[in-house]
Amino acid sequence: MTRKEFIKKSLMAFGSLMFLPRIVHPLLGQRTIRNLQDLFNNKTVVLINLSGGNDGLNTVIPYSNDNYYNLRPSIGIDPSSVLALNNDLGLHPELSELYDFWQLNKLAIIENVGYNSQNLSHFRSTDIWRSGSNSNEVVNTGWVARYIEQVVQDIHTNPPQYPSAFQIGNSNTLQLTGNNGMTGVLVDDPETFYQLVNETYDDLSNGENDLNTYGKQEVEFIRQISTLSFNYADVIQSASLNGQNTVNYANTSPARDLKIIAKLISGGLYSPFYLVHQGGYDTHDNQLYRHDILMNNLSSSISSFITDLHNQGLHENIVVMTTSEFGRRPFENGAFGTDHGTSAPHFLVGNNINSSIIGGNPNLSSFDNNQNLHHTIDYRQIFTSLITEWFGHSQNIANTTFNGSFEPLGLF
Repeated sequence: MTRKEFIKKSLMAFGSLMFLPRIVHPLLGQRTIRNLQDLFNNKTVVLINLSGGNDGLNTVIPYSNDNYYNLRPSIGIDPSSVLALNNDLGLHPELSELYDFWQLNKLAIIENVGYNSQNLSHFRSTDIWRSGSNSNEVVNTGWVARYIEQVVQDIHTNPPQYPSAFQIGNSNTLQLTGNNGMTGVLVDDPETFYQLVNETYDDLSNGENDLNTYGKQEVEFIRQISTLSFNYADVIQSASLNGQNTVNYANTSPARDLKIIAKLISGGLYSPFYLVHQGGYDTHDNQLYRHDILMNNLSSSISSFITDLHNQGLHENIVVMTTSEFGRRPFENGAFGTDHGTSAPHFLVGNNINSSIIGGNPNLSSFDNNQNLHHTIDYRQIFTSLITEWFGHSQNIANTTFNGSFEPLGLF
């Protein structure tokens, strides 16, 4: 590999790939192989972040509430096209596949999710969600990472055979950044990741080039990171080659990423967390058209993923959950869109869940001081449910993760 090619691929790693860049302790002695499936009870959650702030009122529609149509005379969804969940709420008409899951008791809807003193900045609110913190504190670690560090307590000195979390795309590493380093890998494509690591990997297992210098410890540290990255690239590539997809995925987001994840799971790569992103939800204008496309892509992507896993008998222990940094304002703006708001609904899809609507109907008669929706469920209650009800770990672990106690919701 030429110097130019190495620099180019190194920049790719720190830009879009960023594979395992922050393991801060060298590996000590012989690695002990732990089974992540045992540690996390063979459960997996796939988090889909709807980046930009999804409009909750046009996702789960209060179609029987006249205030909804008074607030949104131009962009309110026609009640005749709503996919009715009950007499008050219905799904966006482009969420037909999610509606099918509802009818099969495989969809939970958590309404009015937010947090106190909601921040309306994309970047700040995204960081709050990823760090699992209050709006008035800045936390530089992610809730997923802090949780993993409690379950796999020696993860940085004795990393497991498989990555504890796997994020596709989006170079923001906060969610996987723990108190002592990264707890997972970030990669766009398994093949590219494998090629990058292999073409820059220096195998020193035979003891060649063993430097006896003042910088020996630092060199060993770098070599150990290289070895671990190589090992993860190998298991990821192996799973990608051995796995398969049984359905045709659309060439859209997040379908492309979910297709990769399904293939990796099919190929034997277990991870308790997979994270993907779907952008485009900052619908300040022309919302009806833009949101229709987003809803369609989201619904069909989740359906393809769940169906793919079902066809291979791999669906029982996997759930899909949506997140977004905030919702939109209850009233439309002058550009036929909506501006940054507060609370919004989120979805949970899979087998063995409590298929219901949790959190009550949105209150369209009483708003906060900024004329935004009130929330009834703190977002950390959902994450606490994942930790305690899905993965089966203690409330104490959840409390430590979030530096506070949040009541689980009975989602499982």
